[in-house]
Amino acid sequence: MGDALDIPYANTILIRLLNKGGKGKKSDIITKEDSWTTWSKSIDKLSVLGYLTIEETIKGRRTYDIFLTDKGHQVAEQLLNAELAAKGTFKKSFFSRQQLIIMLLGDRGKLTVGQIKEEIPGSYDDIKELEEMKLVRSEVDNESYPPENYFVLSEKGEEAYKEIRILEGKIKR
Repeated sequence: MGDALDIPYANTILIRLLNKGGKGKKSDIITKEDSWTTWSKSIDKLSVLGYLTIEETIKGRRTYDIFLTDKGHQVAEQLLNAELAAKGTFKKSFFSRQQLIIMLLGDRGKLTVGQIKEEIPGSYDDIKELEEMKLVRSEVDNESYPPENYFVLSEKGEEAYKEIRILEGKIKR
């Protein structure tokens, strides 16, 4: 990864792709605030080094789909874990992001997707999976304007939270 770390914005590009499930359009990865030329060159260099692949599609306008390779996915996960550790969020690499989300909601009650992603970057897909497993549920706060959508633990999620905390206590011994 040493060679890729020297590429401008490489960390951000890899983590943004990881946060989007390992794939995205070039226009989704590069924001309006970013320098299109520099970012585009960096994406091309990461592709040459085998961290991602680029597929060009021409349907009217030319678009570029970007995919993390296995190598890129592994590096992006490591970068994300390092970022979480630096923020103090990733307390134990033992716990998955889904378990960390359950712990966060169990500790704080209700949080928006944005608040969860701020604490645990790359967690959007994990939140949706937890919702599908019925461990979290979405609630709308109609008291606020505009109404805000929050996630809270379900009854099943509360049980999982207790079990995760028990496991955490055993690990600390």
